[in-house]
Amino acid sequence: MGIKEIASGRSDMFQVDPLKIEIRDGWNARDFDTDENKAHVEMLALSIAEVGVKTPLRCILENDTLYLTDGESRLRAVRI
Repeated sequence: MGIKEIASGRSDMFQVDPLKIEIRDGWNARDFDTDENKAHVEMLALSIAEVGVKTPLRCILENDTLYLTDGESRLRAVRI
């Protein structure tokens, strides 16, 4: 399976359901349990709800699994 089977649309990039993106354990040094980072993600969620995602998430496809490589805060915000 390739990204074309996962994607739901395409323009100059693939559009993928954010629930299909996996986050590798330990890949991000940021602790998302701190109040500061929770507030950061909540602020991003409000911004994304208002104007959309300005910077696309980056992912790689390995063994039919889509892994996030850049944008964990944005992904968490989109999932809110």
